[in-house]
Amino acid sequence: MIHHKHHIIPKHMGGTDDPSNLITVTTAQHANLHRILYEVHGKQEDYFAWKGLSGQIDKEEMIRLKSMLGGMKPKSEQMKSKLSVFRKTFRYSEESKRKISMAKKGSKLTEEHKEKVRQSRLGSKQPESQKQKVAEKLSRSYEITNPQGETFTIKNLSKFCRENNLDQGNMSRNHVKGWSCHKLA
Repeated sequence: MIHHKHHIIPKHMGGTDDPSNLITVTTAQHANLHRILYEVHGKQEDYFAWKGLSGQIDKEEMIRLKSMLGGMKPKSEQMKSKLSVFRKTFRYSEESKRKISMAKKGSKLTEEHKEKVRQSRLGSKQPESQKQKVAEKLSRSYEITNPQGETFTIKNLSKFCRENNLDQGNMSRNHVKGWSCHKLA
């Protein structure tokens, strides 16, 4: 049986020949791994590797297609649907996760890449559930005494002040409209 060395992070995506980025696979497994990479990322390099390794096209056909296509066509709605299901169900093995992690250790994002990520996120709204989780995580506990002398403990002073029409700035300084407030450790 013939075995191949497969790059976990393909060279065309920045992977190296470092042993931590290589796994040994059969020809069929190698073809399948490139099929998966193509379906996930849509890179023509993976498409040609998949088709060539699986024997669906020969080297001459591969060269002809590469020169003809230049780039891959956009995915159909059916393919996008299949990819969505695949992304939700595919799991890397623990060994592959470890190797991917090791390959990325010490790498830094370029300023250009950071800017592209920032631009891609502009205008996107944080889900309400996420906002609540963040507020809960960041909020502190306070002991509140109302004007009638009742004492109780709350979390998230700003939310409490909004709900009770109180000024948070003054409240955090301990006293407003007969209310008093003390931060708990």
